[in-house]
Amino acid sequence: MKKIVFLCLIVSIVGCASNLPMEVRPDLVEQFKHEPAPSDTETHVYVIRGPAWEGGAYGLEVGLEDKLVTSLASGSYDLISMNSDFNTLYLSQFGQTFQHKFVDDRGGELLFYYFNPGTGEFNEVRSALGKSLVMQTKKTNKKPSRDTAEYYTNALMNPSVMGINLKSDKKESSANLSEYAVLNVTRPSNMHKEFELGLWSNSEIIGVLGGEESTGLLLPPGKHSIYTYINGFSKLELEVEPGKTYYAQIDFEKKQGSIGNPWTLVSKWTALDARNKEKFYEVSYAGVPIVDIDSNEVEIPSNQYRINQAKEYFRSSIDTDKASDVPAAKITPEMGL
Repeated sequence: MKKIVFLCLIVSIVGCASNLPMEVRPDLVEQFKHEPAPSDTETHVYVIRGPAWEGGAYGLEVGLEDKLVTSLASGSYDLISMNSDFNTLYLSQFGQTFQHKFVDDRGGELLFYYFNPGTGEFNEVRSALGKSLVMQTKKTNKKPSRDTAEYYTNALMNPSVMGINLKSDKKESSANLSEYAVLNVTRPSNMHKEFELGLWSNSEIIGVLGGEESTGLLLPPGKHSIYTYINGFSKLELEVEPGKTYYAQIDFEKKQGSIGNPWTLVSKWTALDARNKEKFYEVSYAGVPIVDIDSNEVEIPSNQYRINQAKEYFRSSIDTDKASDVPAAKITPEMGL
């Protein structure tokens, strides 16, 4: 799965190298006990955090879907029980979600996932090694600081954060372009370049866009609203005419936060008049392909499950979300050429 660091992963998250040997100890494997075994409709997962000299005082939150289920101190573990269908397991620290793993279709299995504080890696390990690691750590007595993992939504609405690649290799559309408007969208900066923002409209994801990238969207004539999400929704309102081309930018910006959290990251739209479209070309750019979301990727059951979760969040939250109060950008028909 594609590894993306969400926002900034600082040294104190991972700490110095673990002093826990990554080797199987038969004597510890023999002492390990797990009862009762998971049923065919359950998956049991041990999440283990290795010890570290530095950064170990900060809790490592473990989430399952939209809930925080445990918090791990340095050199501790916890056991998480889940249904055996589709599950997203992730790690958060300092308000940042920085590791995701899919635990899909693992009914009746006992699994072990290890967070290495020396490398920041979070991976499944084989059973014998996992049992050895559990026996060299202690069960956590910490509880998560909140019941709902608000940072999980950033990954849900931007699928690439969880390693889902929805970009199609398609380079042109067979549609009659005279019947549509083309909206050219660019993300000019390289801030968090690998974080691909999802573009949403009418409860559907219609595109994904990384830093220093551009894409084109075909829109029927009329009014539309396109949204991005990072710590809240940001909106582009537009009314377009067929046969015209329109231009817009989207990028991250810092928004003033609260005491203890002086700023947060949001996305912000900028509407561009086509007569001043040279602003659009500030990025390295060699023509905008009309690129669709890859339907084959969407139809993969595990991807479809997570995209449907995002759709449901979009429908339930779009009218009530207050996290991003950045005013909507607006494109009018005369702004196209």
